[in-house]
Amino acid sequence: MAGQRDFSYFPYQHRICHHVYNNGGCTFCGFHTLKRCVSPTPVSDQEMIHHFNVFVNDKKHMDSLLKYGKILVETNGSWFTEMPRAVREHIYKFVEDNKIELHTQCRATVINQEKTQRAFEIMMWQKGDCLSSLELEKEMAQMAYEAIDTELKPYMLIFTGLEVADDNDLRLINKGCTLEDFVLFSEFVRKRNAMVGANVLIKPPLIENPIHKALISARYGFEVLKATEVSFCCCIPFRGTFGHKLWREAKWDPPSLAECSEILKQTRDKYLSESPRRDVSFYNPRVQCHHGKYTGRKVTTERQKALVRANVRRIAAEVFK
Repeated sequence: MAGQRDFSYFPYQHRICHHVYNNGGCTFCGFHTLKRCVSPTPVSDQEMIHHFNVFVNDKKHMDSLLKYGKILVETNGSWFTEMPRAVREHIYKFVEDNKIELHTQCRATVINQEKTQRAFEIMMWQKGDCLSSLELEKEMAQMAYEAIDTELKPYMLIFTGLEVADDNDLRLINKGCTLEDFVLFSEFVRKRNAMVGANVLIKPPLIENPIHKALISARYGFEVLKATEVSFCCCIPFRGTFGHKLWREAKWDPPSLAECSEILKQTRDKYLSESPRRDVSFYNPRVQCHHGKYTGRKVTTERQKALVRANVRRIAAEVFK
């Protein structure tokens, strides 16, 4: 795993995740607010391609992509709905020419035309789009389905935001997906010879027994979804989100670095020994962890860290037995 995800590329795009318009999107996510990758005005396909070319033509970036053998395109939403086709095809060619893997992300419901149509319907209604006719909604849903059906390639690893493997918790964070959606998505992708990745959140707000849930979700990703990679993400208080409000009011304490690193270690010890093709990754937790900033419950002493790690090991022993 690259310490700073040196193989990540953030497109500069105007389109944001269509789920944001569905009651605000996932309660923990503020990705659509990041100015470095969201343009307030429309961005043409050529401008997006130019932005990508500037990134890969930088020697430092290119060396990292070749070193790790992959590029992770961190779309603001789903690869097949928020990224224009011309841009996708340009990136496919780059990946094929350089013989590396393409890692990206997609909402599990994109393979369900009815749910995708409903999401687009809400998006266009919220935006006041004058073209929000039923025919256009159907056409967009069909386009999304056809794209993922025809464009999946063996060198693609498609991450989907499992977050937490519990239907009640998925409703609580307004994920807009069920465990059944994730199972169907995994089957769909793997039948077309592409690889599946599962994103798992550590300690999202309002989730009970969060360490247990994170480990259970990793197990679900590998054993049920047959994921090639499980990627942990420390849930952070994005400005403008419900989680940020709870954090400022000292009603939610994000995970500590000690918890994150021990969860990563226990999951790797369990699953990487079983299959060398699997991977367990993590965004750099030193950048992400906001533990104790407003709550006064910092884990700083060696004794505190040892207690936290021992607790994670105890829970992992129960989950991975």
